[in-house]
Amino acid sequence: MSSRLPSTLSISITFTRPTTSTLSISMTFTRPTTSTLSISMTFTRPTTSTLSISMTFTRPTTSTLSISMTFTRPTTSTLSISMTFTRPTTSTLSISMTFTRPTTSTLSISMTFTRPTTSTLSISMTFTRPTTSTLSISMTFTRPTTSTLSISMTFTRPTTSTLSISMTFTRPTTSTLSISMTFTRPTTSTLSISMTFTRPTTSTLSISMTFTRPTTSTLSISMTFTRPTTSTLSISMTFTRPTTSTLSISMTFTRPTTSTLSISMTFTRPTTSTLSISMTFTRPTTSTLSISMTFTRPTTSTLSISMTFTRPTTSTLSISMTFTRPTTSTLSISMTFTRPTTSTLSISMTFTRPTTSTLSISMTFTRPTTSTLSISMTFTRPTTSTLSISMTFTRPTTSTLSISMTFTRPTTSTLSISMTFTRPTTSTLSISMTFTRPTTSTLSISMTFTRPTTSTLSISMTFTRPTTSTLSISMTFTRPTTSTLSISMTFTRPTTSTLSISMTLTPDVWLTLGPGGFSVRPIANIRRSISHH
Repeated sequence: MSSRLPSTLSISITFTRPTTSTLSISMTFTRPTTSTLSISMTFTRPTTSTLSISMTFTRPTTSTLSISMTFTRPTTSTLSISMTFTRPTTSTLSISMTFTRPTTSTLSISMTFTRPTTSTLSISMTFTRPTTSTLSISMTFTRPTTSTLSISMTFTRPTTSTLSISMTFTRPTTSTLSISMTFTRPTTSTLSISMTFTRPTTSTLSISMTFTRPTTSTLSISMTFTRPTTSTLSISMTFTRPTTSTLSISMTFTRPTTSTLSISMTFTRPTTSTLSISMTFTRPTTSTLSISMTFTRPTTSTLSISMTFTRPTTSTLSISMTFTRPTTSTLSISMTFTRPTTSTLSISMTFTRPTTSTLSISMTFTRPTTSTLSISMTFTRPTTSTLSISMTFTRPTTSTLSISMTFTRPTTSTLSISMTFTRPTTSTLSISMTFTRPTTSTLSISMTFTRPTTSTLSISMTFTRPTTSTLSISMTFTRPTTSTLSISMTFTRPTTSTLSISMTLTPDVWLTLGPGGFSVRPIANIRRSISHH
C-alpha cells in the first residue's frame, strides 16, 4: 500500500481488555487529493459506555490547519480538544493542545518542532499537571540519511519515578519489518510487544502481534489487509485472550467510484454483547461530505450521529453534528471555519448539553505576515469556570521562535508559559521554558541541542522544581562514521538516584526516504548496556 494510491486508508486499532472490558477503536480515512479529510473514531466500552470521536481536517496548502476533536461522554462529562497547526515549509512548526476538563482539571500540551533537513530533530513534550504533578517528555531523533534510527523516550515523574525506553529499528528489505519493544514499570508490571509486518506484494499486508503481561494476561492479534484493486479493502482481525474472551472484527471498505465510501463493521464479543456500525461517506462533489452513522448495542442503547461537512468555496467549512442517545442525553455541535484570506482563520463552536451545561469556544488565528501567528481562545462554562488562553508565535527570521502562553482560571489558578527557541546557526537549538503556578509550584526547563557537525548531537536538560527536586539529563549522540551511533545518557536526581544509559548501535542497514520511496541496507548488530547506580 503506497501513498501514491488514489485512495489511502489508514487504520489504527487499540483493544484494551483489562477488568472492565474496554474496547477502543481508532480509524483514519485519508483522501490524498487537494481536499483531504481524516476521520478518527474511538469507541470505548468500559462500565460507563464512553464514546470518543476525533476528526482531522487538513487543507493541503502551504499553510495547513489540522483540527482534531474528541468528545468523551463518561460520567464526569469530559471534553477534550486537540489542535495541530502545521507549516509545511522547510521549517515546520506543529502544535497539538489538549484541554481536558474532568474532575481534576488537567491541562496537557504537546508540541512538535520538526526541521526537515538532512538531520531532522523532532521534539514532543507533554506537561500534565493533575494531582501527582507528572512530567512526560518524548523525543524522536531521525536521521534521514542512509541509516535511520528512531528513539522514543518517556520520563514520568509521579510517585514511583518510572523510566520507559522504546526503540524502533528498521529492517533490511522493503517487505518485512520486525519490531520488539519492552515496557518496564517500577513494579512487576512488564509489557512485551513483538510485531512482524510482512508485505510480500503491493496488495497484502499481514501483521501479527503478541502482547504479554507478566501474569496470564496475553493478547494475540492477527490482521490481514488485502487491497487487490484500488477500490476495495478487506480487513479481518481476531483478538484472543487466554480465557474464553475473543473479539472478532470484520471490515470491508468499498469505494467503487470516487464519490462514495461504504463501511460495515461488526464487533462480536463471546457473550451477547454485539456492536454493529454502518457508515456511508458520500462526496458527490468537492464541496459537501455527508456522514450517517448508527451504533446499535444489543440492548436499548443506540447512538445516532449525523454529520454534514459543507465547503462551498475554498474559504469556509461548516460542520453540524447531533449526537442522540436513547434517553434525554443529546449533544449538539455547530462549527464554522472561515478562512477568507490566507492570513486569518476564525472558529466558533458551541457545545450544548440537554441541561444547563453549555461550553462555548471562540478561536481566532491571525497570520498577518509570514512571521507571526496569534491565537486567542476563550472557554466558557455556564458557571464561573472560564479558561482564557492567549498565544503569540513570533518567527521574525528562520533562527528564533518565541512562544508566550497564559492560562487563566476564574480563581487564583494561573499558569504562565514562556518559551524561546533559538537556532542562530544550523548547529545549535536552545529552548528555555518556565512554568509558573500562582503558588510556589514552578518548573523551569532549559534545553540546549548542539550539533556542530553532522555526526554529534548533544542535549542537556535541567528540570528544577521549587523544592530540592531537580532532575538533570545529559545526552550525547555521536555518529563518527556512517555505521555506528553511540548514545550516553545520565539521569541525576537530588538524592542518590542516578541512572546511566550507554547505547551503541552498529547497523549496516539504513533506510532512506527519497522521491522514489524507501531504500535500505542490512543491519549488522545492536549493542546496548545499561547501568543503574
